[in-house]
Amino acid sequence: MIRALLVLPFLSLIGGCNPNRESVTLGEPANRALRTAELADDANRRLKTLEHQTPLTSNSLFTRYQKRSVSQWNSGWTRRIDFTGVSWSHRQAGTAVTPRHLVFAAHYPLKVGTSLTFHDRAGMVVSRKIEKLVSFRNRKEGLRADVAVALLDRALPPSIKTYRLLPPREDYSHTLPGCPVLVTEQGRRVFLHQVRSVSKNSISFTKNADYPEKLYKGLITGDSGNPSFLLVGGEPVLIETHTGGGPGSGPFYSGTELFRELETTIAELDPSYRLKTVPLDPQVAPAPPKKTPESLPRKTPTVTRVPQSPTSKPSTVNPEPNKPRLPRVRRVPPPNGSE
Repeated sequence: MIRALLVLPFLSLIGGCNPNRESVTLGEPANRALRTAELADDANRRLKTLEHQTPLTSNSLFTRYQKRSVSQWNSGWTRRIDFTGVSWSHRQAGTAVTPRHLVFAAHYPLKVGTSLTFHDRAGMVVSRKIEKLVSFRNRKEGLRADVAVALLDRALPPSIKTYRLLPPREDYSHTLPGCPVLVTEQGRRVFLHQVRSVSKNSISFTKNADYPEKLYKGLITGDSGNPSFLLVGGEPVLIETHTGGGPGSGPFYSGTELFRELETTIAELDPSYRLKTVPLDPQVAPAPPKKTPESLPRKTPTVTRVPQSPTSKPSTVNPEPNKPRLPRVRRVPPPNGSE
């Protein structure tokens, strides 16, 4: 009895000093639909809230990973974000957008019949096979993009997350740049980059100077198809799967054309499921005014006066260009007989 009383406070002390416990949060869930202009500030605020509770040190997703057996998720900051909806059993990954549909890079595809494994929050294995596959890469009709959609043989259980997307709209090109993004790669690690640009159906990233240098990675061969996420109200929202290297670039899943094409393909493979989106305030953020030649300040031309020798003729350059030029005075010869 005495021994038990001594052990309990000791265990309590260990738990109270551990910054990686399940109580670590990204802040309170959003209580309203965010405006697109608020997405960057909201995501940064939540990441800073997380950083104040636990150091952004180890960015590995697992401390022990086994493809076909129980695995151990990292207990650090990455555990607070739900990555169970990504199949980490292959370098190409594969990200669930419905319980039966996965997306990944079309140029680095998984094949029909491939067995995939997911791990729930407890590290337990969930196995599925690819039953059908549709590539957007070399199609003769419809949108071409570096996207492949796979249909699983069975639906994933609720313990495996399916990721929502941003709803398609027209103001992302000037509201998403600067947003922090969670970039994953073949080594099952997470890095913090930021959005550089959004153009119709594509998105690119750059370094994020607000976070440690070690949380940046130049993507390499083999990282293709791994997903990137934007935190919206603390929820990881799928925005891209890798096509390009360096800071990263790829298809923007909330581009209007790509989103519609993805909806159509999902319905063709299994109409029982549909894409889901996070709610955003319907107000469209106005684009910043473009700089025009009229809005730029006018430069006054400068005239360099060349020193003249005593024998040289006077310069005809007007030394004061803003003043009107004085008329030249011609000497009129006197009439005959004068003087």
